[in-house]
Amino acid sequence: MRQKKTTCIQDDEQVYRALKDLGIKPGMKEFYQNILCSKNHKLGKLNLAAYWKRKYRGKGSRQPWYILTSLTKIKMVLSLS
Repeated sequence: MRQKKTTCIQDDEQVYRALKDLGIKPGMKEFYQNILCSKNHKLGKLNLAAYWKRKYRGKGSRQPWYILTSLTKIKMVLSLS
């Protein structure tokens, strides 16, 4: 499920932070495992794939995709999106 950049996650550091603060830049992909999602609802132990397609010839996404999933590998998540 795609998430907004203002959604907060809690990882191993036990600190909540907004997805926009993860530092994802064009061409990057990151995979976070066993996170809690949302301060209010504490949805958890899920995985999060963060992906920002790099620009090619001036074309590309204006923002990254944040995908909350139960899948265990980023390659599987990106093949479905």
